[in-house]
Amino acid sequence: MTPFLKVAEGYGGHTQIIGLFHESLPAPFPKDPREPVRLEQTSLHHFALEIERGDFDAELNRLQALGVEVTTFEHGWCRWRSLYARDPEGNILELVCYDASIR
Repeated sequence: MTPFLKVAEGYGGHTQIIGLFHESLPAPFPKDPREPVRLEQTSLHHFALEIERGDFDAELNRLQALGVEVTTFEHGWCRWRSLYARDPEGNILELVCYDASIR
């Protein structure tokens, strides 16, 4: 079970949350092995920022045009559409939007 901590009511159907995911869940970039959580280093897997649904395709195309490796995923259980990319320091960034068409 994944715990979600509600931060705020949110916007456009997307509640502002902090999700605590178990490290055994699938990784956005499967070829990168996930290190076990250790006290000596961060256990941050990724952070997510909400974008408008209308901006999703433009952001996907922009990042791909820049040569950024991007993974996309549809989260049917909550109707979220996500794209995952790495920032210049190697952190995984998720751009996520609510999409009512996802079932």
